[in-house]
Amino acid sequence: MNVLVATPVNDENEYCLDIFTRQLRSFEYVDYDTYLVDYSKDPLYIEYLWNLGLNAERVQPEGSVAEYLCKCYNAIRDKVLYEGYEWLFLLDSDVFVPLNIINYLVKQRNHVHTFAYYINDEAAKCLKFESENKDELIGDYYKPVSECRLGMDFDVYSIGLGCTFIHRNVLEQIEFRTVGKVGCDYFFYEDIKRSNIRSVIDTNIIPAHYRSESFVTDLKVYQ
Repeated sequence: MNVLVATPVNDENEYCLDIFTRQLRSFEYVDYDTYLVDYSKDPLYIEYLWNLGLNAERVQPEGSVAEYLCKCYNAIRDKVLYEGYEWLFLLDSDVFVPLNIINYLVKQRNHVHTFAYYINDEAAKCLKFESENKDELIGDYYKPVSECRLGMDFDVYSIGLGCTFIHRNVLEQIEFRTVGKVGCDYFFYEDIKRSNIRSVIDTNIIPAHYRSESFVTDLKVYQ
């Protein structure tokens, strides 16, 4: 079951690009590829990504932020559909997850499987995990936490796309779209709900979110 790990990127997140690149190259799942869609204002930033050995293409940032991000997501969608991937793992370039998370997600087989993380809190620095059998999923990667309600039986239809696993059957039915300044994440969940496609939020894992350069040295497992 081949997986495409992909995300829109720009040079504003360069502060964590090195560690994100290491994450992209370190997932324990065997059959996956990576793909970045660059929307930086600097047209030469794509060459920097290529020099790092990253599989990347450029989308010209024209129109509103919502419009050119939507173009990025549809470029990713097209790659999944045209090149025969079964799963898409959307993972923002400042978001960090257990390195064997793809193995975990493929086993669950939810058509849309998503995670929530902190946006601008100090808690965003630490990936959090708790389970009755944590070793099965993450081994010694991260320390557990017990403050959050745990489970995977919660449906959600309003959340971002920054850490979301999607089956190709969903992408065959749903194209990313936007209206004005409203982001395509909003319409994606509206459209799948209208199509009776279940979206599951997994609260067993809260990904780490590197909101600024000061966060980067805090997750020692990547050093």
